[in-house]
Amino acid sequence: MSEDQFTPVTTDEQRLRQLTDYLEEHVACFADPLPVPPPRPAGSGAHPGWLAEVRAARDRANAMAARRPDAVVHAAMLVLGAGVNHTAPFTAYARPGTTWREVRIPVPARPGWPAGALARGDGGADPFPEPAPPAGVAPVAEIGATVFTPTEPTGAVVIAAHGATWWMGDGAAREAGFSPDCAALAERSGAIVVDVDYRLAPEHPLPAAVADLRAAVDWAAAELGATPATTVLWGTSSAGQVCTLAALTGAEVASLALTMPAVDLAGYEPGTMAWIFGAAVDPASAVASPVHADPALLPRLHVQLASHDDMAHGGAELAAAAAAAGGAAEVVEFLGTHLVTPPAVHRARITDLARHVLAATGTSRKLPADPAGEYDKAAVDAANEASWRR
Repeated sequence: MSEDQFTPVTTDEQRLRQLTDYLEEHVACFADPLPVPPPRPAGSGAHPGWLAEVRAARDRANAMAARRPDAVVHAAMLVLGAGVNHTAPFTAYARPGTTWREVRIPVPARPGWPAGALARGDGGADPFPEPAPPAGVAPVAEIGATVFTPTEPTGAVVIAAHGATWWMGDGAAREAGFSPDCAALAERSGAIVVDVDYRLAPEHPLPAAVADLRAAVDWAAAELGATPATTVLWGTSSAGQVCTLAALTGAEVASLALTMPAVDLAGYEPGTMAWIFGAAVDPASAVASPVHADPALLPRLHVQLASHDDMAHGGAELAAAAAAAGGAAEVVEFLGTHLVTPPAVHRARITDLARHVLAATGTSRKLPADPAGEYDKAAVDAANEASWRR
């Protein structure tokens, strides 16, 4: 019911508000604020205590984020009722034949930006910063990734990167939230999906994550037979910025797919920029906000937005700039906030991404109807009645 207790809640926006209100008022992993990482201490010396505090805060934040996918499904069942099937994408699409394996991908131990500057869309250029990783962090020579293989591979490959504000989203959050979407996408699209466990700030500021995604593209070419024409780079939220930077700095792919991407960091505080980049960076620069980069450097673009997203910005503007420059760019908006997507909409978003992967890579398969589609009460009642009569 609406606030006046008389008007039925019937619009999609009202149902979304009802769902988010319930989660924020009654579910701890949404109601409680995420742990805040401690600021980086001043000085160039090692700070082992600070690094330990960052890891502890990350573990707590990931544990909270890991509970959110199931919380949304359960809340949708309770609040939105049985008129729609609230099955999550993984449950709906993954099959017994969907397989996954853990792999190791070599990465540059001391990653750096390309020489020079990043071209802007207005004809200027912004210099790449000189990264300064915190002292006491050991170099990393390889990272992990999970490779999801569908039952009927088409030959396409998706390099996938989770979001979560550049500093978290790995560990329990990745296993419970992003990896299941990768498995669902693999089975829905027929693509092999490589879920990259890339390095995170502040221990490994950018360009570490950018280098990791470029390395994952190279690894897929060497180990999976992927080619630029059959590879899609997909990033969500903060990883949308990372993936865009990877595409702007040499990752050769057929398409860049972005889900609620944070590609415009205007208004970010200097401390946050230093946290992400390990150096002072102007949030209006193309390096920080690739919405300002030369769109001619980008491959085909597919942007998925949330209708009520107040956290990530720049996706629509990036696509518009690419289209104005003569590039191929698509924008699709789905009902939801940055953190809450109704399960039926979540499935539709994965299916939209699957269709894009097929189109962008030139692969083909019959995309089955959503096995967890709209709930047909009359059909269920008829089936139950027929069963009772037997």
